[in-house]
Parts: sequence; C-alpha cells; structure tokens
Amino acid sequence: SILDCNFTISKSDFKPVPPGKYLMELKGIDNDSGQYGPRFNFVFVIIRHEDGSTALQNSELTAFVPRPKSNRPRRDCKLVRWAVVLLNQQLENLDSLKLLDLIGKKCWAEITQEGKTIHIANISPFIN
Repeated sequence: SILDCNFTISKSDFKPVPPGKYLMELKGIDNDSGQYGPRFNFVFVIIRHEDGSTALQNSELTAFVPRPKSNRPRRDCKLVRWAVVLLNQQLENLDSLKLLDLIGKKCWAEITQEGKTIHIANISPFIN
C-alpha cells in the first residue's frame, strides 16, 4: 500500500539567496503546469554574486516561464524575451528557437524577495 513507501530525506545545505544581482547559468528546463496553466521551469545555478562572492555558488533557483499556447509564440512573451537574453541575440535575428540551445547559457539575474518567495525578477545578457 502507499503507506509502505519509504523516503530518504535530503541533507543538502539549503542556503537562502538574498536579493541582488547574480551571474547564473541555465542548467535545465522542465515541463510543468501551475495555477495559471502550462509552464516551463527554468532551473538556474548561481555562479557568483556581482561583487565576486562565490558563497552561493551552485545554489539552484527555479523561474516559472509560461508555456506559449502555440509553436508560434508572440515576440513579447517571457519565453522569447528570455531566449533573446540567454542567446545574446537581437530579437530581429531570432527566427526559431530550440529550448536545448538555451541550456548552459549564462545571464545576469536580478533576484528579489516578496515575503518568503524569492523571484528572478529580470535577466540581462552576460557578455564574455
């Protein structure tokens, strides 16, 4: 029965991420659905704070990105806006998009907090 299931509790160190600007890398994208419909979970890992601190390096943050209703999303939807930033491209030059092309890309992320909820409020290009 379901009552016979065993679970192992993770002992990983949870570190809250204080508000600020962080260099992050997109580690993965998961399919999900939430209160407002289908979405993607963009899973980022922190590389460093803008001041150079690596105290939170490898900490993960997930951002919810609404999934477009069709394969022809509006140019102003969050998925397209974030893809433009992650790919460091001009919107006019982006004709198609493969989610796989976003994995491993870096960006600067502005982290904010509302109550106990941490948000990736905005992302901007990372230029090597």
